[in-house]
Amino acid sequence: MKNSISLLKKNIQFTLAILLLFFSCSDDSSNDTNTIVSDTNTIVSLKSEFASNLNKIIEGKQISFTEKSEGEPTSWSWTFEGGTPATSNEKNPVISYSEQGTFKVSLAVSKDDASETIEKENLIDVLALFDENEVPETQLCKLDKIFTNDYVDIGFPNNGPSSSLGQVNIQVLFVDFPDAVASQTTTSIFNLLENINTEFYEEMSYGKMEINLLPYRSWLRLSSVSSQYAESLNSSSGHLSFIQEAVDLADDQVDFSDTDIVLVMSNPDASEIEYGPTFGSLNDSFAINADGNSILTGITSGFDFNYWGGIWLAHEMGHSLGLLDLYPYSNSNNHRYVGGFGVMGIQSGKAPGFFAYERWLLGWIDDSQIYCHSEGSITIEIQELATEGGIKALSVPLNSNRAILIESRKKKGFDSSMRKEGALVYVIDTSVPRGQGPLRILQNSNTGSMKENAPMIAGDIYTYQGVTIEVIESKSSSDIIQVTIQ
Repeated sequence: MKNSISLLKKNIQFTLAILLLFFSCSDDSSNDTNTIVSDTNTIVSLKSEFASNLNKIIEGKQISFTEKSEGEPTSWSWTFEGGTPATSNEKNPVISYSEQGTFKVSLAVSKDDASETIEKENLIDVLALFDENEVPETQLCKLDKIFTNDYVDIGFPNNGPSSSLGQVNIQVLFVDFPDAVASQTTTSIFNLLENINTEFYEEMSYGKMEINLLPYRSWLRLSSVSSQYAESLNSSSGHLSFIQEAVDLADDQVDFSDTDIVLVMSNPDASEIEYGPTFGSLNDSFAINADGNSILTGITSGFDFNYWGGIWLAHEMGHSLGLLDLYPYSNSNNHRYVGGFGVMGIQSGKAPGFFAYERWLLGWIDDSQIYCHSEGSITIEIQELATEGGIKALSVPLNSNRAILIESRKKKGFDSSMRKEGALVYVIDTSVPRGQGPLRILQNSNTGSMKENAPMIAGDIYTYQGVTIEVIESKSSSDIIQVTIQ
C-alpha cells in the first residue's frame, strides 16, 4: 500500500512538471511582435523613437534626425512629409525642407519578425523668411516726442542742437585755474580723445558723420578758482559763461567761424570740478558767440575724465546730438535699465555701441532698415549693428509713445568685449523722463547685474505684453527671429 501511494505521488509530480513545461512553451511570444528575447534571456520591447536637432527652421534649411529606439532594431524606414528626400532607410538621416508649412515625421523600426512605428504630427515647422524688398511703412513706429521743450529726447523728430550728419567741427580748448595749474601737456590729453571718438562715430554712423577735432594746444588760464566754475555748472547760464570765457581767451588765436561745438578740457587735476556736462541750446540768442558764429553746443570736462577717458566725450557728444541719459538718476542700482549696453547708459560698459533706435533717430539707419510689425507673425533676419546694411531692427508699436525693439548685437567693433551675442530686446517709452528709464532692456532671468546675458540665442523665447519673440537661428552676423503678436 505504501509503494502504491509513493508511485501515485511520483506520477502526479511528473504530470505537473509536464503541464508546467507545456504552459511555459505555449506562452506565445510570437503573438507579440514588439518583444525581443536577448542573448541573456532578458526580454526587451522593441520601441520606435527619434529626435531632431531642430523643430523650427527657415525654408531651404536642413534638420538632422537621430534614431533613439529601444530593442536594438536592425532596419529603419522613415517618412518625411514635406521633406527631401521624402523617405529614408538610414539610421540617422539629414532632411531638407524647401516649402513653408507644418509637417509630420514617422519612423518604423524592425528586428527579425518584430516591428513598431511611431508618427509625430506637426513636428516640423518650416517658416518663410521675410522679403527685404517689402518693408512696411515705419510711421507707426516713430514714437511721439513728449518733452518738446528739451533738446534731448527719445521721440521723433530728433532736434539736437548739433548735426548728426556730415562733418562736425569741434574746437578743443584747454583751461586751467589759479588754484589748479596744469602739469600735463595738452597733447597727452588730446591723444586720449582723438582716436576713440573719430573711430567711435565712424562706426556708429556707418560713415555718415565725421568728427573733426581741432585742438588749440596751449593752456588758457581762467580768472577764478576752480570751485567757482564747479558751482557755475549747475545752471545753463553759468555753464555758458564758463565756456564763453575760454572762447574769449582764445579768440585772437582761433577762428571759430566754422565751429559747430566748443570742447573745453579742464585741467584733469582740478578735483573741484567733479564732472563734465554738455551745454545745448535751440536759441541763437542763448549761444556761444565768436567770430560772428552762434555756437549752440559746448562740452566741458571734469575730474571724472581721469577714470572715463576718451569714451567720456562719446557720451557727451550724444547729448549734443539730442540723445538723453539712459542710466537712473537715483543712487540705487545705478545701471538697472540698460546695464552695460549703450554709451548713454555707462561709458565703461562692455557694449557701448548706440542702440538701433538711437541710430535711427539720428538718421544713421534709414526707415527701410526698420521693420515696423503691428499684427500677426513675421520671421525676419536682423543684421548685426556693427556693420552697414540690411534690416537693423524690428519694432512693434504698443501705442503712440511705446514700442518693443529687437536688434542683433555681435562681438564686433566697439562691442567686441561683450559677454554674450544675440538678439537684444528692449522697450522704448517716450513719456518716461530721462533718468527714469525711457529705454529698458527686457530680459529673461539670470541676465547678470549689468544685463550681460540679456541677448537671446537660438531656441530662446520671450513674451512681453502679448508679443512673443523667438530666436530661430543665431548666425555670425545676424539673428533670425520670429515675432508673433497675440
